[in-house]
Amino acid sequence: MGLITQLRYLPYRVIRRLGTADISYVFGVELAQIRPTLLPIEFEFVEITVERFSELIELHPQLFTTSRQKDLEDGRAYCYAILFQGALAAFAWVAIGDIPATFNHNGDLQAGLPITMPEDTAFVHNVFVMSQFRGRRLYGALMSGLEPSLSADGVTRLILTTDATNESALIAVRRMGFQYVGCAWLFKCGRFSFAGYPPSPVFDTVYLGRYTGDRRSSRT
Repeated sequence: MGLITQLRYLPYRVIRRLGTADISYVFGVELAQIRPTLLPIEFEFVEITVERFSELIELHPQLFTTSRQKDLEDGRAYCYAILFQGALAAFAWVAIGDIPATFNHNGDLQAGLPITMPEDTAFVHNVFVMSQFRGRRLYGALMSGLEPSLSADGVTRLILTTDATNESALIAVRRMGFQYVGCAWLFKCGRFSFAGYPPSPVFDTVYLGRYTGDRRSSRT
């Protein structure tokens, strides 16, 4: 993170240490307009099955949990990965329909932000690239790899949220063709909470719910 960005978001980072804070940018793109990113040689794009997910829990317990396996089994979400010689290099989760707050937060469940979407829109979340493979544009390769599978299911659009301070992710999603469509924010300490939301709907047909930690009686 650059020095100017660090200073700009210093209060945000302080509040995150003391309570709950989130500033999420919302991005959307038509699936057909994603700028393709070639998968590097020796890498493989795969959809993770329930059976294979059990192996990932054993190999990467810090990244994969049994609760997420239940999401796969129930069809609430899908997991896609890029492998390097059979080993995990990157992965992303995709969900369709109503997105619960547990699918969209910054590690603090109080910052969970539910989303309601039509069936032609998919939500990309929990994208992760293993440290040794960063800088290879695997984020873009993941999004490019999603297109055939999601198109077959009638999906024509993608949305995602990105923390406002995550400069590398912001650069990556804009490079892929995603467009900024709104910002949601939450600051919560003890019993007090303040939150803001973009005018609904965003991206024409997508509605953001209320943060889990937003205790106000109504939006303002």
